[in-house]
Amino acid sequence: MLNVGQAAAPRRIGRILMMHANDREEVNEVYAGDIAAAVGIKQVITGDTLAAPRTRPSTLRTSSSPSP
Repeated sequence: MLNVGQAAAPRRIGRILMMHANDREEVNEVYAGDIAAAVGIKQVITGDTLAAPRTRPSTLRTSSSPSP
């Protein structure tokens, strides 16, 4: 997996979990629109764009939240 936001630095994912209300299921891959959690990724923050290493990823626009 590549972290596009950090000069396409390669990263490794420990596990991927599909989230189902109060349950979770370990899976090998997810697709656009899936809600999943990646466990064991280092140096990744909210808003980073993650992509497969053999694709031509594009950086998505950073989101922002208003101050409370």
